[in-house]
Amino acid sequence: MNREIVPFRDILVNQRLQLRVAVGGDGRRQSLASRVEDVNRQAIVVAHPTAEGALVDLPRGTPVEVAYADDAALYRFVTRVRGRILRPAPQLELERPEQVVRIQRREFVRLALSLPVRLRVLALPGEEAAAEEGLACHHGRTRDVSAGGAHVLTSAPLPRGTIVELEVELRPGECFLALGEVVRREPAPPELGPDVVALGVNFLGLELKEQHYLVNFVFQQQRELRKKGLL
Repeated sequence: MNREIVPFRDILVNQRLQLRVAVGGDGRRQSLASRVEDVNRQAIVVAHPTAEGALVDLPRGTPVEVAYADDAALYRFVTRVRGRILRPAPQLELERPEQVVRIQRREFVRLALSLPVRLRVLALPGEEAAAEEGLACHHGRTRDVSAGGAHVLTSAPLPRGTIVELEVELRPGECFLALGEVVRREPAPPELGPDVVALGVNFLGLELKEQHYLVNFVFQQQRELRKKGLL
């Protein structure tokens, strides 16, 4: 998978982010949803992430892995908490990076696969992360899958910018869990009924081993379909 290191360019206010931070002493990492509030010469100011309705304690100096995406590429960089702002709304200042890692989306092979998927809404556009009891869950099926994202057929007309947790059943008893952002909503084929829509969902902040896992899964499915003469 081709990755390149490029200079950091200002990202837009309201850009959705995934923050990964270490929790406990066993190397586990927690994924947190946030968004850009401001960008200046020294820092990127982001909405203070929450978990189960409470602010996550991220003291100054805490290492943070940041991931975000657009239609063309995925981006990732590692930084540290520079400071905290409590008023008028809780925010974090992250040290501004000089470079980011960019992964072009066109490098991910996309394969038509119909797989069961569950969408758990974490935040709607313009809103803070939802409290645990306020999270909505929807079900559907994938239309296609790649290591960069999926198209999902569902009766939930989620707007662009919605942050979701996806649980995709790759095989019976084998599920893949990822954070994603709805980047487009389109009409589904009419034979599926008037209530079904197609959501384009980009995965956010997948680790390299997770991307490789999906790439290998897609290639395995391709081989099986070719053997059956379906590709």
